[in-house]
Amino acid sequence: MVMDEVNLMVPISKDVYEALKRRDNFLNYLVFEKFACMLAFRKATKSAVEVYRKKVRLGIDICVYKDDLTRHKVDAVVNAANENLEHGGGLALALVKTGGPEITEQSEIFIQKNGKVKVGNIAVTGAGRLPCKEIIHAVGPKWNPWEKEKCCHQLQEAICNVLRYVSAPEKALQSVAIPAVSSGIYAFPVDLCSQVIVMAVRSFVEASPPSRLREIRLVNIEESTVAEIKKACEKFLGDTSSLEDRESASPSQLPAHFVYGSIRLRIVQLPENLTELKNAVKRCLGYFQDPSPPSVSFPVNWSPVLPVDVVAETMIEAVLSFAREHPTKKREVQFVICSDDVHAREVVLRKCYSAIYKLENRSDPLSTESGSQIAKETASCEPVIELRGSTPTALEAAESWLQNIIQIQEGHHAVIENNYIFCLGKEEFADLSLKQPSSVCVSEEVRDGQAKLKFQGPPDVLIDVVLATEELLLCMQEKTIAEQKKLLCSMYQPEADELSEGDFDMISTADYIRISPVECDLQEFKCRQKEFEKAGLRVLRIERIHNEFLSAAFQKMTKEVDGSSKLTYRLYQDVPAEFCSSVCQVGFHRMYSPPKEQKYGAGIYFTKNLRYLTNSKATWEMDSKMYVFEADVVIGTYTTGKPYCIMPPAMDRNAFTFYDSLVDNVYYPEIFVIFNGFAALPRYLLTCIPVTERYVAP
Repeated sequence: MVMDEVNLMVPISKDVYEALKRRDNFLNYLVFEKFACMLAFRKATKSAVEVYRKKVRLGIDICVYKDDLTRHKVDAVVNAANENLEHGGGLALALVKTGGPEITEQSEIFIQKNGKVKVGNIAVTGAGRLPCKEIIHAVGPKWNPWEKEKCCHQLQEAICNVLRYVSAPEKALQSVAIPAVSSGIYAFPVDLCSQVIVMAVRSFVEASPPSRLREIRLVNIEESTVAEIKKACEKFLGDTSSLEDRESASPSQLPAHFVYGSIRLRIVQLPENLTELKNAVKRCLGYFQDPSPPSVSFPVNWSPVLPVDVVAETMIEAVLSFAREHPTKKREVQFVICSDDVHAREVVLRKCYSAIYKLENRSDPLSTESGSQIAKETASCEPVIELRGSTPTALEAAESWLQNIIQIQEGHHAVIENNYIFCLGKEEFADLSLKQPSSVCVSEEVRDGQAKLKFQGPPDVLIDVVLATEELLLCMQEKTIAEQKKLLCSMYQPEADELSEGDFDMISTADYIRISPVECDLQEFKCRQKEFEKAGLRVLRIERIHNEFLSAAFQKMTKEVDGSSKLTYRLYQDVPAEFCSSVCQVGFHRMYSPPKEQKYGAGIYFTKNLRYLTNSKATWEMDSKMYVFEADVVIGTYTTGKPYCIMPPAMDRNAFTFYDSLVDNVYYPEIFVIFNGFAALPRYLLTCIPVTERYVAP
């Protein structure tokens, strides 16, 4: 899937944290298998702290961050690895603990195929549950003071190999996070390590051709290491052209005015023309003619010799000294900067923040020394559950499911609404009863074509029973998916041999599924938005779907025996959020979205009229999001359906020729029923919400 990874924080109480953390592995398994999402328990923390940023050649930003690499959001994270890729300690162990066993498994496979990774070289694996796409395992040198030059060369080579990989033309990586490789258990001196890494980055960027790479982040959690990296950057790259703020905002997001005492200081970026510059100079001259001026302006780059940071610091100090000496005199001071001088603007902003924070005896958020204060604040924060997924829809489904689990701890009851309950037989119910303590009561309810299981009992016991039930229902769903995969394999014919089910399982979904957002300013979005609004639905999001395997199967379904094409319609189906991922992967199934009444047969129901979707909603559901698939559906020849139909009837008493679909009305069909999920190809997934005003009686 091509959509960038998205994440969501779910705040929880400490009691819920303790209850669910004990079931971490089980919850992770269910969330991943049901929704293709990752789950992690965390203490709520502030965003990453950026202490340095410099835009260099080709528009690449080199940044320094104080952050935990296990939660740092970039395309690729670099791990300080050993030659055997044995992640037994330090950063490597932390990444594996958070990322999961997939990292270790892929590392072992790499070693089996390629042997040890030589010092200075890299290996690449998946990232597991980490918030990045890949992990680049860089093997740095063990420090030997007698071979200083060799160690520096090997470290430089490791960093350059990382950068060669992420900037390769075939890669779509835009950002990489690099720690101080070898500075941990390999004992490379931090100051020298920092200098080698920064010099390697600078040399590579200066010599490299254009690529998609936009950010090289030097990320470490230790304050002393962050300080050394920043120092090396300032030495070899120059003063920072950006600044860190309490929430890691970019310089363009920072306020361009500051108030200290009676002084209001503004940074003004004027258009690049002589008239405006002359006006600025006139305002400065007017200051001396008027004994009580409202404002005064200064250009910050008046000196061709002194660097802008020195000029800015001197001028700011003079302004603030005036404020201390004359507290009753009000002035508005403007620092005027040319529109294209982004560097000057950001340096002045940084100096303003630093000076004012020092005057007020507050911790300067622009210095790395404030890290300890941040850590103290973090320690008192409430815990959260972080969910990560490839699509917003999957994330919302996972959150909704998780909220139901959270509510169990806060009450004494739970409800599972899932149509796979219909698939549970005597054997499955017997298995559930064995896992059900006497203190838990379970009842089943079937109404309007929907099945529910209701649970009551002590929260701590109830959670285990509910999770065990969810696992059983997941097994039922996986059986359905396995059957659909088997059918899909039989219909997909690659260039050579037929694809086996085993081959299908080996293929990553990213290789055959493309899910991409449709921007709201495109006609593609606006047309659908207008259609849905007419039906009383407000479109929140549209995702475009392309599944290579489903497309191939659909094309076969559209062909008649004589080679002509069957009739297809663009139709809609409302699917519960938890099944949207399955539809995208293996197509539609009657278990995902059955109607309240099967008036026209036991098949897969679609509608041509969007109003049917909202009319079928109960009043209490009108505030809920709806997930509507737009699909191309093979209608072919059709006839009126009946409740008892388990497949389309034969045509004209010919037992060998059957109708393709069933409808509610042959002359004016609005509802269509098909009996093969591959006869419908999902094209778009629209997330929407009913416009409730439409349902208010006058």
